[in-house]
Amino acid sequence: MRSFWRLVAAVACLAIGGPGLGPAAPSAPATAQALSCTYCGRPIEGRYLQDQGRAYHHACYAGHVAPRCVVCNQAVMGSSRVDRWGFHAHVEHGKGINQCAYCGRIIGAGSTGGGVAYTDGRAVCNLCRKTAIDTPEAGVKVMRRIRKRLADWGVVLDYPPIPLQLGMRPWLQQVQRQGSFAFGGETVGLTRAVVSQRVRGQEVLDRRVDLSIYALAGLPEEVFASVIGHELMHAWGHLAGSQRRQPQLEEGAARYVEAVILAEAGSPEGAKRLEMIHYDDDPTYGTGFRRVRRFVETRGWPALLEILRTQHDLPSGY
Repeated sequence: MRSFWRLVAAVACLAIGGPGLGPAAPSAPATAQALSCTYCGRPIEGRYLQDQGRAYHHACYAGHVAPRCVVCNQAVMGSSRVDRWGFHAHVEHGKGINQCAYCGRIIGAGSTGGGVAYTDGRAVCNLCRKTAIDTPEAGVKVMRRIRKRLADWGVVLDYPPIPLQLGMRPWLQQVQRQGSFAFGGETVGLTRAVVSQRVRGQEVLDRRVDLSIYALAGLPEEVFASVIGHELMHAWGHLAGSQRRQPQLEEGAARYVEAVILAEAGSPEGAKRLEMIHYDDDPTYGTGFRRVRRFVETRGWPALLEILRTQHDLPSGY
């Protein structure tokens, strides 16, 4: 688990793209000292462009050195938007600049081979579309793999295959409104548990839990896998006992599993979501995640599972 946080620290150092100056300084008049173009080697007369201390003819820079706008494929000579991957787009494109909802790349022919707009408004690049999980059948395969991975960590679900349904945002939001689901930020997955039990006084004679999982369709596979890990952790929690855990413990543990799955995969497409988890300021999801992380770093993962089985919250100090 500690190696995971070294990866998170590296992810946290990623530059976040935004509006900024293009790579070349404005044209300047040539000085009395003879200058040569770094690209073609010929002398420079009159105005020229300078980039990182190197001088260029305007035409040489525009045609051979300047980054290309991924939207229109023209040279970027002034202000531009730059994503975390180093792709540029002219600020003049305005609303025509779309960034992938999952990897953060500016969508264009020169960066992602284009992209698609989902019916619920999400813009997704063609790189992330290559592994997108669009059907329950594809999702169930990923769920089997993650369920086995969780079992390696001692999170064994003594339960038959859990039904999985996928859909777009409006459908998932409708499912969420039908139950008492807590969530932070964008809802990407939900676990529904219908619990029935027979009691005698304070004694539980028998208990049955019916589980189902709902997830957002069209997620890249590694992001989807982390979401399923989050939801399977909730499913395990329902099976592990009927005590009512504090939301920070419940969601923090599920979010921790989600982050570990992303870190293990090491996907650049998943790095954006990993960074979001790390810096989430939601009082339940973000704060809960950091509390669980501190607990696991000091007490270990088996101790966390025991807390989840028997306690309502983490000990004081976490």
